[in-house]
Amino acid sequence: MMTDRNDGIYPAGGRRVLLTGPIPPEAELAATAHDEDLRAAAVFASEHRRREYLAWRALLYGYMGDGARVSYDDAGAPCLVSHPDIYVSVSHCRDMVAVALSDRRCGVDMERADRDFSKAAPRFLDDAERLLSEDTRLAAAVWCAKECLLKMYGRRGLDFRRDIRICSVDFDGGHICGGVTGGATVEMRMRFTPDGHVVVYFV
Repeated sequence: MMTDRNDGIYPAGGRRVLLTGPIPPEAELAATAHDEDLRAAAVFASEHRRREYLAWRALLYGYMGDGARVSYDDAGAPCLVSHPDIYVSVSHCRDMVAVALSDRRCGVDMERADRDFSKAAPRFLDDAERLLSEDTRLAAAVWCAKECLLKMYGRRGLDFRRDIRICSVDFDGGHICGGVTGGATVEMRMRFTPDGHVVVYFV
């Protein structure tokens, strides 16, 4: 498990942290999973979906303790009923999972940095955003940033091209800025893992 803490991880008794880790085999996850999580995961026909479901909870319990309890809000986003003062955001991609925890609204998204976005790009990447960088990872970074913002705001019906804009990308510094129409600009952090994932998050 990789834990990324910013300098203000415990402001006023709160916590701000990003957890990432691999998705283990299902048998390994099932051996330590909560009974209620096993029952919930059993409804998924796909083994990979069950593994994703159990893996991010295992990551969460490993950090928060077994007393943490997960539910979902009206928008379908995960929340901690055991810690109502802590926000949670989750992402998974192939064999990796990420969990963001914060005392303020947070978001995280991850993708393979080499994913081919050529067909999807016209639906989320406008002309100004295409000019932000010549880096081949730009589309993946912008996609993750927009997903991160969507999770932060928790608003349904947002159009990725019309309603969510990215205004700057700094690959060297690991920062990407953007926002939702009518909202403030948010500076998110961006990292690339050794195994080729891009992770964009705000905690």
